[in-house]
Amino acid sequence: IESDLNDSPDIVKKRVEGLQSNHTSPSNSTPPSPNTHSSSRSRASADTTRSFDAPASTHVDDLPASEDPTSLQTTLSSLLPHDELHQQMGRRKAFHDGWCEGPISFLPTYKYDAGTVGVFDSSEKKRAPSWCDRILYRTRRDRLAYQAKIVEEEAAKKKDEEMRANGTDQAANDEEILYDYDPEADGASAPAADSGDYDEYDENEDGDEVGEDGVVVTKKGFEDELKLEYYAAHQRVLSSDHKPLDAVFTLTYAAVVPDLKAKVHSEVAKELDKTENETRPNVTVVVDRHRHEDEEKRQRSDADPASFEGVWLGDVRWGQAKHRSLTIANTGRVPARWTFIERPVAIHGVQAAGVAPKWIHLSINGSPVQSSSKTAGGIRLDPGETAHVELELRVLDVAVAHELNEGLLLLDDILVLRVEGGRDHFIPIRGHWLDTSLGHSIDKLTRIPEGGIRRLQRQRPDSSKGKGGGAASSSSSAKDSTSPSSSSYGGSLPASPTAPGRKRGNEEPVRFSAPRELFRLTEVIEGLTARVVAEWDMTHTSAPVSIDAVDTTDAIDAMPPWAEHPAWPFQEECWSERTTTSWQDAMSEALNALDTDEPLESSLPQDMPRTQKLYVLAALLIMFLRNMPDGIVTAQLWQQIESYLSAYEKAESKTKTPAPLEEKKSGIQEILAQEPSHNISFILITSMVQQIMAEIAEASYNERASLESRTSRVSSPPTSPRKGASAFKRVATFGRVPAAPVAEQTESAMARCFAEVVIRAPVAAGGGSGGEKAKGILDRRRKDCIELFLRREGG
Repeated sequence: IESDLNDSPDIVKKRVEGLQSNHTSPSNSTPPSPNTHSSSRSRASADTTRSFDAPASTHVDDLPASEDPTSLQTTLSSLLPHDELHQQMGRRKAFHDGWCEGPISFLPTYKYDAGTVGVFDSSEKKRAPSWCDRILYRTRRDRLAYQAKIVEEEAAKKKDEEMRANGTDQAANDEEILYDYDPEADGASAPAADSGDYDEYDENEDGDEVGEDGVVVTKKGFEDELKLEYYAAHQRVLSSDHKPLDAVFTLTYAAVVPDLKAKVHSEVAKELDKTENETRPNVTVVVDRHRHEDEEKRQRSDADPASFEGVWLGDVRWGQAKHRSLTIANTGRVPARWTFIERPVAIHGVQAAGVAPKWIHLSINGSPVQSSSKTAGGIRLDPGETAHVELELRVLDVAVAHELNEGLLLLDDILVLRVEGGRDHFIPIRGHWLDTSLGHSIDKLTRIPEGGIRRLQRQRPDSSKGKGGGAASSSSSAKDSTSPSSSSYGGSLPASPTAPGRKRGNEEPVRFSAPRELFRLTEVIEGLTARVVAEWDMTHTSAPVSIDAVDTTDAIDAMPPWAEHPAWPFQEECWSERTTTSWQDAMSEALNALDTDEPLESSLPQDMPRTQKLYVLAALLIMFLRNMPDGIVTAQLWQQIESYLSAYEKAESKTKTPAPLEEKKSGIQEILAQEPSHNISFILITSMVQQIMAEIAEASYNERASLESRTSRVSSPPTSPRKGASAFKRVATFGRVPAAPVAEQTESAMARCFAEVVIRAPVAAGGGSGGEKAKGILDRRRKDCIELFLRREGG
């Protein structure tokens, strides 16, 4: 027993050495020596001898290496506080901002004698062993934790300074001075922190900053786990005086395969789009393509261009009606509410604000909508329901036509359809405006070549000629109006009226002494008037009139229209159908024939009565004259004429003798001769009116003569002298007034009808009676001026 007790210290020592060798890496173990083998064998034999009677384990066996004073770890822990790197990190001189190092459980790595194991520097310098090579690591979480720590320290420091400033830190010293004795610290040396030599080493100090779970949250929100597996030195490497070391980390992160990620993203996005589309209101706008049923009547210009998917209006001229339609269908799975909203237009632009341009008339499900409205619609459509929108284009405003002629306004706009909770739809509307002679001055009209203003619209300058090449003739510089290429779009829009290279009317030479449009209108109106009057004579003077029928309504209805309307056929009251759609269509066709130099009468519908054709052309002439910017008699010419007439009136009032009619007319014509084209245009108008008045006067005379002849043939001897004389007197004077008063009445009515549209004069400024009185005097003078040229000599 005593021999066993004597051997126990040796056995414990050997077990401790074996425990120490277990703390080192297998690669750091020293090669076995013969003594070691013998010792192992002796220990094995001793253990064998005691296998059947082994003593109980001692406290040394259960003691951890960090608490065992004889263990390697305890020795290392006593040396590490003197490590320079740890001291610099503790003093925040280097690698202090979140950097970490694994626990050091291996021998110093420097300096060894090369080729040896465990033999430190044996040279004369005898360098102290040290951990020379180190492996530090840091995660984002460590850096953030350090920054938060710094912020807390700064806050605590600031608070301490505030307490020192107001003396709060000294308040508790008086109470605690009797209780600040610490028996355990009595007689102890100054703390290590005060000495400044070293700090106690804590192998878990760096690990605490990483976090208990070791999880790092990246900037993109991913959680990565970083774990140190081991940190060891390799003592068996003999080639250098340094012993290398290594560390193994395990990083757990979300690995992404780009192809799979892209595929998953695509599938998720597709599924989200599908879900969103199914729960989002959705409507489909269908533009009904305009097609003629009869292929032979289809106009090339009215076909939809292949590349345009909006509302195509084709060629548009003044007064022409174009109808297009839109179908709005709810193709979604939820109810949809839609409305037309105000278009994005320039504040000072020509385009008027509103849901539609001013040349478009909207109607939704048969209800008209004002184009100037800010919103229109507000219709709710259940899935599968549709709404119908009608678009009508008819340019009747001469001001709009003038803007289109000059290129200030284009038939190119959009409609904005907004779906509540859905996407907006932009519906383009486009058309090609055909220039019209309506609204142009006489100077411009006299430069229009044969073929009409449409031929001038299609002209392009000859690029092969220089500036000195001269102007091309009208026949060679323009194509024929019926040429297919003039209206062929080829999928693109025609050039706008102000497109570069277009030849404007003011650049053309003067071709005619007066506008050809006036020549043609006055000529066809004179001919139609003669035929209408002759037709009336033939259809209303052939049947005999009896004494008993002269007081009937039929006899009153047989009165000619010029007897009811002195300014016939230019008086608006005789245009009974002027508010109908057929009248507007006829006006459009007549103006189109005027612009294309085609026959005017044949352009009107064949089934239209000749009298209505005359009314349409007469209304066209009045509108043509009214919308001339400078008029036939300009404001400058009228001032001279007015002064001339005022002088004649003063002379007549002095002499009490009226001046000769021809003398007045000659003086006015001399003034008009300053503008030859205006003078000739004035003569055309007054000559036409004189000719019409002569036709009416002759027809009235023939009618009176025929009426007297018929009444004398059918009259019989009266049974009663008083009764017969009365009846004969009624028949003889039926529809008859003295010839001179009828002529004067016609002259005055005609002059009043043409005075305002022919003569341009400023209206008197100001309101009230003075303004109205001045306007009345101006109207009377203009009428008197026109009447001078309508009155016959001696009339």
